[in-house]
Amino acid sequence: MKLSIITVNRNNAAGKDLILSIIVPAYNAEKYIAKCLDSLLNQDLEDYEIIVINDGSIDKTVEIVTQYTEESNIISLISQQNQGQGVARNVGISNAKGKYLMFVDADDYLKENSISLQINRIEKEDIDLLYGNYEKVDVEGHVLNKTKIEKLTNYTDKTLSSEQFLSNHFGFYCYTPLFVYKSSFIQNLDFSFLPKIYLEDTEWLSKVICYAKKIAMIDYPFYNYVQTPESSMRNQNQLEKKLKDTLFVTQLMCKFQLKNVREQGINEWFDEAISINAIMLCSAVSKKDFKSYSTMVYGALSDLNIFPLKIRKMPIKFKIMSHFINLDWNMSIFLLSIINK
Repeated sequence: MKLSIITVNRNNAAGKDLILSIIVPAYNAEKYIAKCLDSLLNQDLEDYEIIVINDGSIDKTVEIVTQYTEESNIISLISQQNQGQGVARNVGISNAKGKYLMFVDADDYLKENSISLQINRIEKEDIDLLYGNYEKVDVEGHVLNKTKIEKLTNYTDKTLSSEQFLSNHFGFYCYTPLFVYKSSFIQNLDFSFLPKIYLEDTEWLSKVICYAKKIAMIDYPFYNYVQTPESSMRNQNQLEKKLKDTLFVTQLMCKFQLKNVREQGINEWFDEAISINAIMLCSAVSKKDFKSYSTMVYGALSDLNIFPLKIRKMPIKFKIMSHFINLDWNMSIFLLSIINK
C-alpha cells in the first residue's frame, strides 16, 4: 500500500500517555470538516489525540486541517492516495496511540463534552467495546426521525457478553462510529477494513463484536449523524456497485459464521443479518436496470445455504418479504417490481 504521509504536531511527542485516539477519515470534506474538528476539540477530556486521514482529497480539506494542526497540538494529519474510507481507518488504527479509539466521519460531529461520559463508562469495568446512541440530523442540525430498523437497539446498564449483546440488545445498524474500542483489543484481533466497498462497517464490526468479552452500552446521543446529500450510501449513481458489494459482504459473513461462530445467540444474529442482505438484494434485482443480475444473485445466495431466510427482530415488512422469497424467488421479484413502480 503506497502512502504519502505527513504528520504534524503529534501530541505524544511531549511524552504524554493518551487516553483516546479519535480517527477521522476525510475525503473532499471541505464543507464539513471544520464543524467536525470543532466538536472534537470542544470536549472536557484531557490527553487525547485527533488523527485526520486525508484520503486523497482534491478540494480544500488538507488546507483546512493543516490550519487546525497549527492551532492545536492534539490534531495530526496523515495523507494517503485515495483508497477509500476503510483503508483510511486502517491507517488511523495503526497510528493510534490512545488506550481507546473511536471513529468519527468527517461530515458528522459530536455533542459538546460527551466523550468523557463514554470514557468514564468504559474505564469503569475494563470494557472491550462501548456502544452509544446517536441522533440523525440534517446539514442544518435539525433532528430527523429514525426508522424502525434504527430503533431496534435495546439499551441496558449491564455489562454484556457478545452473545447477550447481539441476541437481546443490538439491532442491525452496524455503524462503527457509535462504538468506543479498547485499542489493545482491536490491535490484537488484527482485522482490517476492506478497501473501497460498501458495507465495510458491517463486515468488520460483525467480526469484532464476536470476539469481545465485555460490552457496555450508554443511552446518550453523543454522536450527530449528518444526512448529507453527498454521502456515498445515498449516492444513486453507485447502485450496481452497492449490489455487488452487498453480495460480496454477505458471502464473507457466511464464511466467517461457518468457521468461527458457535454460540446460538450469535448464530441467530448472523442468520438474520444475512437474511436482511438477501432481502435487499432481491429488492435490488427487482428494479428494471438490474433484473439481469437476478439469476446470478439467487445462485450465489443458494450456494451459501441461507434459505429459508430467518427474520426474528426486524419489522413486519421484512417478515413478509422473507416469507415470499422463501416460497419463490422469481415471484418475489415480480411482486417487488410492481411495488417499486
